Amino acid sequence: MEPQQNSKKIQYGIGAIVVLAVIAIVLAVVAYKSSKKTTVPPTVLPNVKKTDIDPKILPANFPTNIPLEKGAVVTQNYTAESIDGHYQSTRAFESKKTVAANDKIYSDFFTKDDWKVVHTFDQDLYKVIVATKGNQYVQVSIQENATTHVVRVEILYSTTTPGLK
Repeated sequence: MEPQQNSKKIQYGIGAIVVLAVIAIVLAVVAYKSSKKTTVPPTVLPNVKKTDIDPKILPANFPTNIPLEKGAVVTQNYTAESIDGHYQSTRAFESKKTVAANDKIYSDFFTKDDWKVVHTFDQDLYKVIVATKGNQYVQVSIQENATTHVVRVEILYSTTTPGLK
């Protein structure tokens, strides 16, 4: 054999050994990483006790002067308490009035009853009013279903003020 052919064979052999070494290193790194166990901390869910209330009566602590539509079909009526003392009462109903008419009813109520409106969201088919008074918090959500055109009003009342002053 000629020296040049031997030199090329040696270079090819060394190249093959280098490639095999790189592949071995990559496989070792992948195997090491996959063998490491990653622990995901468990999700901690708030401990909340929800109590459904007969639709014929208001939930406990729900302000009796908040406007409610007479004869409306009540779809939700409940209280919820967390172990850390947060309390909320919720009442939702289907309204025969428009989104705009309900928005005016609740906006006028908050103004006349000295509530501080701290946030509003205003779209044609969805409106939200958030108001506070002392340590009381009320969120009124008014939404029209675009398909059925049913207007739903949900009133959430809480004696805590989540993130609002």
